[in-house]
Amino acid sequence: MKKKKCFKCGYWNAGDALYCTLCYEPFNKKPAPAPAEKQLQPPAARPGPVRQPLKPLLLKAILLALVVSAAGTALYVASRPPASETAAAKARGNRFKDKTDAAEKLLADNIQAKEALLTEISAAAPDPEGFGPEGRYTRRLIELIEAYPEAINALALPCPTCVDEEKDAVYLNWTEEHKRREAEAFENFSRRYQAVIEKQLAGK
Repeated sequence: MKKKKCFKCGYWNAGDALYCTLCYEPFNKKPAPAPAEKQLQPPAARPGPVRQPLKPLLLKAILLALVVSAAGTALYVASRPPASETAAAKARGNRFKDKTDAAEKLLADNIQAKEALLTEISAAAPDPEGFGPEGRYTRRLIELIEAYPEAINALALPCPTCVDEEKDAVYLNWTEEHKRREAEAFENFSRRYQAVIEKQLAGK
């Protein structure tokens, strides 16, 4: 499979990765749009929202669920075998404990927010349009998907390839374990979210 190099830390990732699995730098950053040219005439009135038929909404909802599932899988790519924790490394502990503790809280908060979304959808009356491109559930889900890696990236966790394997063995082992738990949480949510979509679109 073709690999993708992170422009921030230089790590090679899987070709379909959405974020660097080491430093969490997103690959799909878009440049700021160029300023619009000054209009001489007032802009035409924008048309009102068009109600989309149910069938396209169904297809788009399923597509979104697949994208969510792929995103969760892409975030976890085994980058290296866990470093062995020597007695000296254990004695030194984790030099980046403040950052890793913050990362743990971000993951826990993200999982909790997704659980709240699933609970809300399950308790609500069927609303297939909520899963459309501009649906309320779609907007909430996109916010959750985008917010987590951005928050992790803001922590500026040291790149595993940039630290000392012996001195920072505890930190390196944490990165591997954290990625594993991320992948499990994202895959579990994706599976349950797809099931909720199917029930909603079936009117149950």
